[in-house]
Amino acid sequence: MTLRKFNNSTKRGFSLVELLFVLVIIGILGAVAVPRFMDNQKLTEAQQEAGKLGELKAKISSVYDMESDFSDLPAMLSKIVPSTFEVSGTTVRSSWKQTVTATGSQGEYALTYANVPAAAVCAEFVKIAKRQLWTTIDVDTTTITPESSPLQVINACDASTAADTIDIEFTYKP
Repeated sequence: MTLRKFNNSTKRGFSLVELLFVLVIIGILGAVAVPRFMDNQKLTEAQQEAGKLGELKAKISSVYDMESDFSDLPAMLSKIVPSTFEVSGTTVRSSWKQTVTATGSQGEYALTYANVPAAAVCAEFVKIAKRQLWTTIDVDTTTITPESSPLQVINACDASTAADTIDIEFTYKP
């Protein structure tokens, strides 16, 4: 019986098929992981923006203390927003780089966020803002109240329009 000796010129490295297999696996993982990462990043932005909205509401309450006439709020908004907002002249912008406007009258005020990303981001933003006890939250044509269910919030954000963004108005009556 003869034994073959292995010579020192054994094959080193990976074959082309092995490399292609690894690349396919990485591609599949990337196709699944990247969208999930992006969705989580957008939901985190919505949570942070809702926190900023709560800060702004507290700041307005502080400035107007015991007053009930908010008619000058639109002119004052850029002067009283917390530093977490982007302000350029009299324009106030959200994390989404979209305009935040105010309206005010005797006994109530409203803040409108323009072009909020739709669907899950909108639902997360409204869900957290709802806990801040806004009197009403108008998502496009649907009105959300503190008593509204999570399903109503999701439906309002999903069914509002076929567009990628939604305008949301937060109204408060102290």
